[in-house]
Amino acid sequence: MSFENYKLPGTCDVCGKETDVVVCASTMGTISFAYCKDCFDKRLEPYWAMVAYISCAGRFPDDIHESYQELCRNILKGLGRTEEEFIQDVDRSIEELSVYADFCEFE
Repeated sequence: MSFENYKLPGTCDVCGKETDVVVCASTMGTISFAYCKDCFDKRLEPYWAMVAYISCAGRFPDDIHESYQELCRNILKGLGRTEEEFIQDVDRSIEELSVYADFCEFE
């Protein structure tokens, strides 16, 4: 996929910049986002989406496959976020999700 072939004016879902973007599938689940050229080239993802995706899989890094650990660390570096911050946000998201699990008891 070439950025230049598919770009349209819009807002990047990763950095918020209003510029040319492409909309394509995320590496963080079955969802698509708009990416500016810089975020697209760096393969970055919206931080909130990465937190949500990983928190549904488990605790970071212990429950996460090595390939996704590497992907997350590269994205965190590109976003200027720390792994410690990410771990705290994933843990908080897991705790928030557990509140809903209490309402959904399946037998």
